[in-house]
Amino acid sequence: MFGDAIIGQAQGGGVGQHAIVTYNIDSATGAVSVAGQTLVGGPHSSIRVAEAHSGKFLFISDDALSSIYTYSVNQATGLLTLASTATIAPQSPATLAVNSSDTLLYARAGSSAGRQILGFSISSDGSLHAVNSGNPVLTDPSGATIGNHIGVDLTGKFFYTAVATRSAIQVSGFRINSDGTLSPNSTTSIPISGVAVSGLGFANFKQ
Repeated sequence: MFGDAIIGQAQGGGVGQHAIVTYNIDSATGAVSVAGQTLVGGPHSSIRVAEAHSGKFLFISDDALSSIYTYSVNQATGLLTLASTATIAPQSPATLAVNSSDTLLYARAGSSAGRQILGFSISSDGSLHAVNSGNPVLTDPSGATIGNHIGVDLTGKFFYTAVATRSAIQVSGFRINSDGTLSPNSTTSIPISGVAVSGLGFANFKQ
């Protein structure tokens, strides 16, 4: 189990230094103990974390340094080791989403062109390689389609993002193509006001 902690305040302002804390869980009692911590990102960075479904890698976005880090997870101790860094300047990455087979990672990013979705293939060593020749797989200059939260469904076939407006939540779905690019698939508007989107989650239901 992992947690994001902030250590102190950054010199000259900022959010302070982030650390990913590794916790061990006793399989018999459920008791939690601290195994160690890993400093991540810059002293003025905001980070977001996504875990590979296999548990082998942790992916961390760093908006201030325009980077996405891959950390390998020690399968015995849970401790982290930096495996690779993908620099995506001038974009600033934020929320991350990984498909169920751990072969694709998507990052919501911001730039002068507006909100964007960047796509990466994931190698067996966890390194990231841009798809679509490094160009965004989705661009949203107005901010009307790409929300703060993104996700890939459990089949790995569809990508989703949600935006809250004054009167509704709009969920936009995209089909994931074989090369990792996205094609528009569906848009659903849920009439509701005065709410914000706090995340996207997926589950299988059997009837």
